[in-house]
Amino acid sequence: MESGSRKKRGNDLFHVIHKVPCGDGPYVRAKHAQLVEKDPEGAIVWFWKAINAGDRVESALKDMAVVMKQLNRPQEAIEAIKSFRSFCPRNSQESLDNILIDLYKKCGKVDEQIVLLKHKLKLIYLGEAFNGRPTKTARSHGKKFQVSVKQETSRILGNLAWAYMQKSNFLAAEVVYRKAQMIDPDANKALNLCHCLIKQTRYHDASLVLQEVLQHKLPGSDDPKSRNRAGELSLELDFKLPNHPSFQDDFVFEDDFVEALERVMNEWAPPRTRRLPIFEEISQFRDQLACENESKTILDAFFLGKAVAEALNERVESAVGEFLSSIGRLQAEQQKQVEEFQNEVLEKARRAKEQAAMEAKRLVPQAKSSADKASAVNGVALNTYSPAESVNSTTSSLQSEPVDREDNPPNDG
Repeated sequence: MESGSRKKRGNDLFHVIHKVPCGDGPYVRAKHAQLVEKDPEGAIVWFWKAINAGDRVESALKDMAVVMKQLNRPQEAIEAIKSFRSFCPRNSQESLDNILIDLYKKCGKVDEQIVLLKHKLKLIYLGEAFNGRPTKTARSHGKKFQVSVKQETSRILGNLAWAYMQKSNFLAAEVVYRKAQMIDPDANKALNLCHCLIKQTRYHDASLVLQEVLQHKLPGSDDPKSRNRAGELSLELDFKLPNHPSFQDDFVFEDDFVEALERVMNEWAPPRTRRLPIFEEISQFRDQLACENESKTILDAFFLGKAVAEALNERVESAVGEFLSSIGRLQAEQQKQVEEFQNEVLEKARRAKEQAAMEAKRLVPQAKSSADKASAVNGVALNTYSPAESVNSTTSSLQSEPVDREDNPPNDG
C-alpha cells in the first residue's frame, strides 16, 4: 500500500516537473512526445490524432501550431487553424487569432496580418473583446499578468503600425503609432515612431520623440533593449542631422569680439570715452539684426506649425478614410460569404431532391416485381390488379403468416 502511494506521488511529481497532463489519451501522448521525449515530429502526429478523436481539440490545435512554427512549417499551422477552429469554443477564438498573427509574421503575409488586426480592433470597438470582460489574463515568458482593454488596444495599434512599416506606408504607420501613444504610451512604440520618422527624413521630429525615451519620460525607457536601440537611433540622427553654425553663434562671437575690443580701447583712451561711435553703430546694427531674426524665426515657426498641422490633418483624414473603407470591404466580404453559403445550401438541397427522385424511380420497378411475384403465388391474374393493390395484398399476406404459424404449430411427431 505504501509502495503504491509512493509510486503515485512519483507520477504526480513527474507530471508537475515536465508540465505534462495526466491520462493516456492522444493529447497526453502528444505532450509527452513534445516535452519529455523532445520529438516534435512525433508530437505533431499525436496532436493530429487528438484533434481527429476530439480529445482537447482547442489545446491540441494551439500546441500543434506552436510546434509547427518551431519546425519552420507555419503555412501548415495556418491551414490547420483555419480548418479546425470551428470545432473550438467561442472564447478560444481570440487566442487563435493571436497565434495566426504570429504565423502571418513568420510567413511574411503582411496583408493578411493587417486584415486580422483590423478585425480585432473592430471587436474591441463592438465590445466583444475579452469576452465582454474589462481585463484578461495574459502570459509572457511563463509569467501571468492582467491586461486591460486600453493596453490591448494600444498593443494592437502598435502591431498594425509595424505592419504598415513593412508595407513602406510610413504615413499610415505614423498616424497609427501616434494614436497608440495617445492611448497607452511606452518606450518601444516611441522608438518605432522615431524610426518611422527617420524613414520620412523628418529628423527633427524624430529627435523630439527620441528625447522622451532618453530622458526616461516613458514607461520601459530603462529596459536594456530600449536603451541600446535608443543609442543606435541617436547615433543615426547625429549622423544625418546637419551641423551648420547658427546665426546666434555669430552673435556670441561678435559680442566677445566687441567686449575684447572695448577693453583694449579703454586701456588706450581717456576714461571719458568708454565707447567709440563706430562701436555704438555696430551695437545698434546688431540689435536690429537680432530683432529682425527673432521676428523671422517667429513667422517661420508659425508657418511651419501651420503646415505641419495641415499635413497631420490630411494624414488623419486619410487614415480614417482607409479604416472606414476597410470596414466597408470587410462587410462586403462577409455579405459575399453569406450569399455563397446560402447558394451552397440551396445547391445541396437541390441535389438531395434530385437524388431522392432518382431513388424513387429506381424503387418503382422493384415494387412492381414484388407485386407480380405475390400475385403469382396466390393464383391471381396479373391483369386484374394494379401494382399498388399487389403491394397491399403482399403486405397483408406477410402480416398474416406469423398468425397462421402460431395457431397451427408444426407437428413434431
